[in-house]
Amino acid sequence: MPTVWALLAAYAIVFGLQNDKAKPLTDLLRRVGFFERMLACSYCTGFHCGWMVWLLTWGATGVPPASGWAAIPSLVLWAFASAAWCYIVDAGVQFLESQAGGN
Repeated sequence: MPTVWALLAAYAIVFGLQNDKAKPLTDLLRRVGFFERMLACSYCTGFHCGWMVWLLTWGATGVPPASGWAAIPSLVLWAFASAAWCYIVDAGVQFLESQAGGN
């Protein structure tokens, strides 16, 4: 179950950043071209939120998700898993919104 919570946390951060729910932060980030492009892509933003959630999980529990040299591939794999999850959820939400007569 902790993995599900971490993936939900990653998507929540992505959603918040992409939809200006953290307005002062996103306004600051959007001044830099890299972040402007990153925030336009749920896969890209999900990747970076994934490694951040990996670090937050370590900080919150005091136990690293992996130790030693295994921490590096664990962090990278987690970032890619988060990227895929965020992209899939975002695409699903966009599809549901289009079917409901949203955008």
